[in-house]
Amino acid sequence: MKHIPVDVLDALARSTEPAAVVAGYAHPDASTALRRRILAGGPGTPPVPAELRELLYATSAVPLLAPALHGQDRDLAAHAAAVVDSTGPNSAPREPADVYTWLRSGRRTPDEEADGQDEEKAVQDLLDSVAFGLWTAGEWNDFAARYAAQPIASMMTWRLLTHPDCPPAAAVTLMLACDDGTSALLHGLVTGRLTPEYLATEASGAAGLVSVLCAAAVRARAYSEPTVPAAVDAVRAAVRAELGADPERWRALLALLRTGYSGSLPELLRATADPAPARLPAAPKRRDPEADTHPGDARTGSSWTWLLTLAEPAHQGRVVRALTARLSDADRQEILAEICLCGDPRMLSDDLVEAFLASADARHRARFAALRWHRPQTLARLAALDDTAVNSVLLNKPGIPAAMKGRIAHSGWFTLPGTDADDPVVRQYGGAALPKALIHAPDAHLVYGVLGTSAHSLCATYQVAGCRRLIALGRLDLAADFVLGEPAANTARPHNIVVTTLREPLGAGDAAAAEDAARALVESLFATHLLTPTGSELTCHFEVDLDPDWPRIARLLAGRPVPQHAAATLAALPGAPDHLARAILEADPAQTARHIAVLSPELASAALDLVSLEGARGTDWIRDCIEQGLLTAEDVATRAWPAGALLGLCFRQPDTFANLSGHVRDLIARHSPLAGETTAILAQLAPEFTGTLPELLATASAAAEPVR
Repeated sequence: MKHIPVDVLDALARSTEPAAVVAGYAHPDASTALRRRILAGGPGTPPVPAELRELLYATSAVPLLAPALHGQDRDLAAHAAAVVDSTGPNSAPREPADVYTWLRSGRRTPDEEADGQDEEKAVQDLLDSVAFGLWTAGEWNDFAARYAAQPIASMMTWRLLTHPDCPPAAAVTLMLACDDGTSALLHGLVTGRLTPEYLATEASGAAGLVSVLCAAAVRARAYSEPTVPAAVDAVRAAVRAELGADPERWRALLALLRTGYSGSLPELLRATADPAPARLPAAPKRRDPEADTHPGDARTGSSWTWLLTLAEPAHQGRVVRALTARLSDADRQEILAEICLCGDPRMLSDDLVEAFLASADARHRARFAALRWHRPQTLARLAALDDTAVNSVLLNKPGIPAAMKGRIAHSGWFTLPGTDADDPVVRQYGGAALPKALIHAPDAHLVYGVLGTSAHSLCATYQVAGCRRLIALGRLDLAADFVLGEPAANTARPHNIVVTTLREPLGAGDAAAAEDAARALVESLFATHLLTPTGSELTCHFEVDLDPDWPRIARLLAGRPVPQHAAATLAALPGAPDHLARAILEADPAQTARHIAVLSPELASAALDLVSLEGARGTDWIRDCIEQGLLTAEDVATRAWPAGALLGLCFRQPDTFANLSGHVRDLIARHSPLAGETTAILAQLAPEFTGTLPELLATASAAAEPVR
């Protein structure tokens, strides 16, 4: 059953329609206080409908009957007491300590789990037997403290913290005890049991709460959760008002977070004015961020760094520079380690990254590169360092652009794995195969080693590129050994086309002829792979050729449409001429818009007309185009399609698309007042409507007009 906001339940309770009152009373989100008000009658509350009385006499559900115990209807109260106070093997106790013990003993047995009982129903049946509505806030807090000391099950924790009668303080205690506190927080916010205002101003357990909020902020960015931005905004305002750019208070904050400060967030921030210990406390044990599969897990990210990213942008780098300049070496290492564990690298400002890189030693720069390279601006800055340790990490990281890896390999500014650092994050390779990018290395033996690595299963394009590199390095003998020699056990063999093309010039020891033959083969392979679907081999050409040859591409495509199989690969390359960029976009709009739309206002406008928001690979390109001034929010509101997907985008990401949402609301208000009939038609049409929002509004209004 879907959750219903409190104000909607309140409206149902005040309705004069018996069915609405019964629906509000029986809904799981209805609190005991609301149910008592319905049963009490009085000013502003209609009489208890006969249908509700029938429901209560027919049910044995404790949550529905408990509010009637003190109602004005004594017969109903007596019936409720008889059911709630009944004894038997399934009856629940009343006292918090006894309820906790009873709930623990009521969990399913392994045999029951094998029988396939539904966990959610089993948990709900247990909780429905407890008269939580009779508890005071103190009793809830007592129960939550006992439960937190030894939680029973995640499903039960979620159900308890979102129980209509659970007070916020107990809900926070339960949330912090949950294995997945981030999901529990999101659940509490979605259901309205927790509010951003309460979390930012009153909730206790600030150290744990900030850790969970940090993880929730990361997850909200990853999955477009609409409930978190308000909580983050409240924390941001408090941090900026209290801490500013004072490095001593930021150091004190780290110490307080590490010691598990238990007061509220405002109390935590005020406590930073007190002198911090001479030595920072030890960092808590965290999961290995490299092995973690959950984005923003509270046990991997640094809540201190997250709070620092909420400070004024001009203060962030200043704080890091001041701390790393004045602290002892041991404490400076602690600060650098915290920044390496920022939960989401997209939250790091350019100035904060610059301050970190200027202060960090090689070990921390390499660790930062291993964990937090994902933001494009950060990655470009890391590559520009020409740092051997950083390059060694980037060279083997999945997701790093192949051209960047190739340039690193070509520079020679890297080391082989495990030879220059003790940090396990830096030891990327171990006994694994050499990275393919080393085909560009200045060391002929490394190039030869890549060619012989069977794990890569190098395509013909890569093998020819390796042979050409060996020839350029003056090692025709190694190229000949790979193509003509007898391969050793567990080494790669050359493709037949490579052997056929290079056998004669390599056998004759003619380097110039071998290079000419290899170059001709590359040209032939490229034309074939560009114009004919051949799996991923087209991509290989742009991994071995570090700069795309757009004139050659234009010559091959002259008079032809861009093949759909090639469009996504070409779109990701830098420097496409405008006429080719438009052709690439038209060949596969959904797959190419994220690369092509951001190149110019004309291409952004074309993408808006060509790309369905339902089929596009992400909608980040719309956000980027608005931010860069390539499109206006009004353009998107009036021209994006289908309308239902546009409305969904504004709903799912209200923080990201706040300006767009405003234009959508204005457009609806300007077009026509949404009377009840028009609104109903609009809601019915939206899911399947393929046109724009103005077209949807016009259709709904026309359908609502009376037939003349």
